[in-house]
Amino acid sequence: MTSSKTLETFVAIAMAAELGCSASDGGKNGSGGALAANAGGSLASGGISSGGNTGVAGDPAAGGAAGGSGSGGASGDCPESIPSMCGMVAAHNAVRAAAPAANPALPPMTWDSTLANFAQTYSSTCPTGHNPNRTVEGQTAGENMYFTSQRSLSPPAEVVQAWASEQANYVYPANTCGGAPYTSATFSCSTCPECGHYTQIVWRIAIKVGCGVASGCGGSFPQVWVCDYLPAGNIVDRNGNLQLPY
Repeated sequence: MTSSKTLETFVAIAMAAELGCSASDGGKNGSGGALAANAGGSLASGGISSGGNTGVAGDPAAGGAAGGSGSGGASGDCPESIPSMCGMVAAHNAVRAAAPAANPALPPMTWDSTLANFAQTYSSTCPTGHNPNRTVEGQTAGENMYFTSQRSLSPPAEVVQAWASEQANYVYPANTCGGAPYTSATFSCSTCPECGHYTQIVWRIAIKVGCGVASGCGGSFPQVWVCDYLPAGNIVDRNGNLQLPY
């Protein structure tokens, strides 16, 4: 990993649950937050929004949202119907299909336009951390984020691979991350190996995804990707242990 990109995870768990993960292609993997109980306490995301250039939706060259609403309808080759997002669902489902020892196999994710619009709106603010208000369709969404110093738009498969690379840290069904029991403490540890982006992707019940991207943002990471998921993954039990994803 290079120092040009950063992977971080922010945790915020409440009784109704909220949590999330953000990633980038290098640097620090970290997490932080509070926890909750088994009532659906989900390590999804919370975070800070930091202004930045929002530019013109759909025009990354203008420093704005690279996604936009897109033109034309969904197709078999691009169910996302947004050029910059084509392949995002396929990349997620390739990771889910490869989940070790999943029995039965994980159901595929589908693109959700409501989640996508929600994620795009937030990414267009050029945030530096997770969205603290992720109520979508009456639920709290899980969230993965990706920050990169690259100015040319990253392909969706590269973004998903940054998150999926955490599979190397996660052991199923032992439910360990970096060799330690996977708990809210290890999830929140800023110096521990990370697994939360990967486990969000392979969380069995997380079957809807929608993503957004902004480029031309200020600071070290001009490109910011946001993917939101329903139902949220990374749920903890009453003892602070993360449940198995599947």
